[in-house]
Amino acid sequence: MAEMRVSNEFDTLFPVDMDLSSLRIVVVESSENRLIVKSIRKDFEEKLAVYNNAELNVDEVYVPSAWHIPYAVQEILQQHGQRFEPFPIVVVLACLIEESSTDFRMLCDNVSYGLMRISLDHKVPIVNGMLMTSTELQAERRCAGRSNALTGNTETFGGELATEAICIGGIKRVVKNLDADEDIKTEDSDILFYVGGIRIFNQPAADLVIRGWASQ
Repeated sequence: MAEMRVSNEFDTLFPVDMDLSSLRIVVVESSENRLIVKSIRKDFEEKLAVYNNAELNVDEVYVPSAWHIPYAVQEILQQHGQRFEPFPIVVVLACLIEESSTDFRMLCDNVSYGLMRISLDHKVPIVNGMLMTSTELQAERRCAGRSNALTGNTETFGGELATEAICIGGIKRVVKNLDADEDIKTEDSDILFYVGGIRIFNQPAADLVIRGWASQ
């Protein structure tokens, strides 16, 4: 049985030797508050390395500020979207601090809304790794990690983003590879939701993730 490393509720069922070679990641990184963003990036990469046993496909794009992130993401998907098939995931890394921006709330709201719209329009998952805090000290503390109520362990902000990327990538693979008459079943028969006419049952998310990355 594969070794397990626990840091949050998803990780309790994640083996550490998954083949994530088909996980195509595009990192869009803001230059604002660069030291904090670099720390997030380091934790993100280290967490991916915990579970992956293959070389990752990672492309990088740097932008001057968070304000330019939605534009950069949209241009990437419009100009190079097919290059990242079949399972592209965009990961946004940024740190916005209220004390350094007079338009903080407007900026946060508009960037978040823009990313959501782009994700839905292009049907590509976007992991929103914008760290938004009132002070630099809060940003440093949040970046360093917080305790998980379910496991009691501490997870860094970058580590959480890596787990999210693995989760959404694995679940997307499951849904995309399902046959029209195939159900995902559990011991109970409660239907959770429908996807394109396919019934998806109330199965633990981590089970779907593992199944997704097992189907190469």
